[in-house]
Amino acid sequence: MNPTVNQHKVILTNLTFDPPQSITFYGLLPDEIAETHTANFQNMDIQSRSGQLWSYSGGNSRELSISITVHEDYLAEYMGGKADIRDYAATFKALTYPEYEGTKVKPPSILLRVGSFIKFKGICTSATVTWKKPIRNDRYIVADFNINLVEANSNAFAASEIYVKDDLRRV
Repeated sequence: MNPTVNQHKVILTNLTFDPPQSITFYGLLPDEIAETHTANFQNMDIQSRSGQLWSYSGGNSRELSISITVHEDYLAEYMGGKADIRDYAATFKALTYPEYEGTKVKPPSILLRVGSFIKFKGICTSATVTWKKPIRNDRYIVADFNINLVEANSNAFAASEIYVKDDLRRV
């Protein structure tokens, strides 16, 4: 595979499963990556007080959203022959599936890598596949893939781990 293509790929991996479930968008960098940073504050009800106080619980949460449009013919080019976009969509949706251990549900821990400049570990809050024209053989052959992730709160980082050229390298 062309090394420049490898530098510009998006990989989403559901780390909850063993072996991990992955989907790779070869050469399809998203047009935009939306990133939100939120300080962790929570409402605190205090008896005999009419208003709530805000309590800072420490840390910072991040959310990432990405959208990528895939055409089945383009997908086939990178998958080494004929490819069915429906299989690709099924793998993408499976990234949101939790793992069940008896009565316990383990949320899908997702690792997102965009090229060499973004690494993000979080929980998937939504994954959407939107089918679009054109239609071939009575089915859509283009889809928009959208995923929203919230950084896993269980991650703790030392100051030296948080800053490596830019804050987006935490994993």
